[in-house]
Amino acid sequence: LGGISNGMPLDFSVVMKPTSSIHIEQTTVNIEKMEESTLMVTGRHDPCIAIRAVPVIQCSTAIVLLDLMIQSQKVDRVLKN
Repeated sequence: LGGISNGMPLDFSVVMKPTSSIHIEQTTVNIEKMEESTLMVTGRHDPCIAIRAVPVIQCSTAIVLLDLMIQSQKVDRVLKN
């Protein structure tokens, strides 16, 4: 998508696929026994990452917009080599 902004706030929608439990045997470390062991997740233990995703998407958007402004020479580079 492309377009021209007139300075108004940018509004857009984001869709996220929920994370899923990994149902394969994984190697881990048993901290109490200090030895290698295996872990197999059974059942559904899916975390909700939507709350943590909001600031990540906001920061990612800010980085992309700043990068585009630098490319179009609207702002000087922050770091000079």
